[in-house]
Amino acid sequence: ASEGGRLSQINFARLADNLAAIAFRFPFRIPPDYSLIIRSLTILEGIALASDPNFNIVDEAYPYVARRLLFDRSDELQDALQEILLDADGRLKWNRLLALVNV
Repeated sequence: ASEGGRLSQINFARLADNLAAIAFRFPFRIPPDYSLIIRSLTILEGIALASDPNFNIVDEAYPYVARRLLFDRSDELQDALQEILLDADGRLKWNRLLALVNV
């Protein structure tokens, strides 16, 4: 769903097409809520790209996601933050912490 495998280059229309192909080929069901979110993001991305060909939805969403990860106290987001910031040995990944803090 992205060129070169980078999250910052994700294309939601391509992602939706890839998921549809997988769901058709394998006995795989995408939860309805996820389908609606992907469809909504695809539509919003298309509208934004029509007015700005350089628009990148991941770049625009990153500050919001970073704030949620850093300040939301829900168990799920705290677990996600630890997964992002700590390696398998529990050591801090400084580059990731700096990327989150420098938003």
